[in-house]
Amino acid sequence: MGESELIISDFLYNTYSITDIQNGTVTIIGKYGDIDANDYVQAYDAALALQYSVGLDPLPLTDPLPWENWRVIIGNVDGVGDITANDASLILQHSASIISTFPVEGAKSLEEPIAEITITQDNDELVFTSSGDLYGLNIYSTNGTFVTMNTPTVLDQNMLSVFNINETNYNVGLCTAYSPSDNTEILRIPLECTDNEELIFNMIVNKSAITKSFTVDCSLLGISESIEEKLNVYPNPANDKIEIEGLQAGQIEIINLQGQIIKKINLTDEKTTIDISELSVGLYSIRIKTADGIIVKKLIKQ
Repeated sequence: MGESELIISDFLYNTYSITDIQNGTVTIIGKYGDIDANDYVQAYDAALALQYSVGLDPLPLTDPLPWENWRVIIGNVDGVGDITANDASLILQHSASIISTFPVEGAKSLEEPIAEITITQDNDELVFTSSGDLYGLNIYSTNGTFVTMNTPTVLDQNMLSVFNINETNYNVGLCTAYSPSDNTEILRIPLECTDNEELIFNMIVNKSAITKSFTVDCSLLGISESIEEKLNVYPNPANDKIEIEGLQAGQIEIINLQGQIIKKINLTDEKTTIDISELSVGLYSIRIKTADGIIVKKLIKQ
């Protein structure tokens, strides 16, 4: 695996004489899809590919970015460009025995799936909807001057998801072994806005690179400051339970850092107690949907 010195002491050849001998480097390529080089193609390899596709450093100790060339080669199983969410999907399908060979290996039986992504705005959220057969999606964007995109919610629980969101990047990677149903909402991105602004989204939908723009309408955002001031979430940080008071109706969603909805509860009283004892220690978002808009609070689980 990788590059090493190869010494050949005995061989057969079909010529009368050897005219020249040169030393060189032989690159030995491992099994396609086996990114961690443990001789198995597993879901973990798909997770590594997905993290790589959004610019994260999946193997900081064994192979910090940039990856060695052999690892990039065996991870690029669709044979197109760099490693993307589509490669992660194919590796995931291979690990589940849905496919037995990769396109880069000449798997002519694999049809190229076609999918389309549409972007709409629902109050203070951008909604990404897929049609066709979506298996891998990369989104590369940045926050605007007047519009800030917060941590997204992944609506299809069968999808692996990873985010690389900071001051300069808003990168999202999604992949699945089974395509969602046609016209399915797969992702929602909550917004903060001070003025209308056009956002640019460079995407890789399966194997196809596309660019879409969307102008955020700030008039659709906003919630009364008096309502937000009445809302109280405590204790925070919390261990076993939290209290939410100040609203009489709405829906509460607790979302982890991967954008997955962990718990969903309907508000029916002005004070609601939520059991969070089963949540892992870490940072979560509490999204409270009301008739007047959406309020997002951070929650620290101790």
